Amino acid sequence: MLGRLWVRLSLTFGLVTLMTFSIIGLVSLILPRLVSTEMIIREEVSAPGTLIDQLIMHFRLNNSWDDVGVIMQNALPIPGGLNNIGIDLADAGGNVIAGDRIGARLTEDELETALPVNVDGRTRGFVHIFRTAPQPEWAETRAFRFALSILTGLTAVSAIISIIAGGLLSRSLTAPLSRLAEAARAIGARDLSHRVPVEGATEIASLAKDFNSMVEQLDHAQKLRQNMVADVAHELRTPLTVLQGNLRAILDGVYPLTTDEITRLYEQTRLLGRLVNDLHDLSQADAHQLPLNHTNIMIRDWLTEQLEAYKPLAEVQGVSLRTNLSASLPVMQVDPARLSQVIGNLLLNAFRHTPSGGRVTLSADVADQQVVIQVQDTGEGIPADHLPYIFERFYRADSSRARETGGAGLGLAIVRAIVEAHNGTIEVSSAGKGQGSTFSLRLPFVSPSRADLIRQPLV
Repeated sequence: MLGRLWVRLSLTFGLVTLMTFSIIGLVSLILPRLVSTEMIIREEVSAPGTLIDQLIMHFRLNNSWDDVGVIMQNALPIPGGLNNIGIDLADAGGNVIAGDRIGARLTEDELETALPVNVDGRTRGFVHIFRTAPQPEWAETRAFRFALSILTGLTAVSAIISIIAGGLLSRSLTAPLSRLAEAARAIGARDLSHRVPVEGATEIASLAKDFNSMVEQLDHAQKLRQNMVADVAHELRTPLTVLQGNLRAILDGVYPLTTDEITRLYEQTRLLGRLVNDLHDLSQADAHQLPLNHTNIMIRDWLTEQLEAYKPLAEVQGVSLRTNLSASLPVMQVDPARLSQVIGNLLLNAFRHTPSGGRVTLSADVADQQVVIQVQDTGEGIPADHLPYIFERFYRADSSRARETGGAGLGLAIVRAIVEAHNGTIEVSSAGKGQGSTFSLRLPFVSPSRADLIRQPLV
């Protein structure tokens, strides 16, 4: 029970209130005793123009204490009409010469507490204040005690209210945390449908919002994994079924074992090999372990060489291949083989979806310390509702395409993984079906150092 946050907060509020209450109660008991009658009278007789000043003036005029009794008689009674307080005037030797105890002599203790009467720098006498009988409390003291008792009572009520309010406040503060803990246990039990209400203090509401966002991402990732397993099984099943069927037919003597048949079987194994390699690359990218072999390249010359390799295919497709490469493209440190995989995939997609007579343009420029490479085509275009999913695994904008014509749907997922491994980004835009599409990848412009340029030849 004590381990709960709301209990600890409630105890803290209660302890602080109890300490405040105790201090006030202690003060109410001690302070009236400190403010004694003698202390108040000492202040009265020492005030300017009162008894001490009158005695000093009398001694200066007479140079003695003759007839000082009149002044001492007028000094009593002191405020409140009290007659149980006595005041004596003693000479410099401590002998009482006026007051209630004429002829007595002040003791050493009484001399220490007596008020000196200093005339022109010399002590000419002492004023001694003492009790003549047990004194009742002054009206001011009684009022002070009454005020303190009222204050103490109000403090007690405030303490009770504070403890109750502190408990309620603590409970309201910790309730959202309890719901978060319950939701976390549900997530641990693989119930990804659980959400928590976004409420409470700003920090707790922000925590609940982030928690819900995390659960949504986990739910999305789990669905992607489930879909991926199903898609992988589907993609592997097709070539394996073809292989098994053809081999069974050959074994049964239905098909002769000819070179053409062996070629068809070999193509199915190549499809399996490509699928396995693609999945391997994606698994490495997910683990942030995609191997990169960085090399310094002149990006403009390198892109020109890439285009040369695809010109024959463009001619076969009847597609015009154009370039728009900026002269200010820098030397960059990239993995040429991986980047070639990216450019090749984007160009092949553009050729595949651009009809004869269409146009594919490769452009590159520098903007905001980044190299921006674009592959633009005038082909089929991509519907707006498909754009957010283009880079998802096993996704095909045209679901009717088979592996032989449209691939397994892993190419663009691998493209994104390679670009992100270079700390870059890639996005796609399209005006709609039949309006063509544009793939734009941005790579951070990090120039190699002079030592790197000397160590590594430019590609």
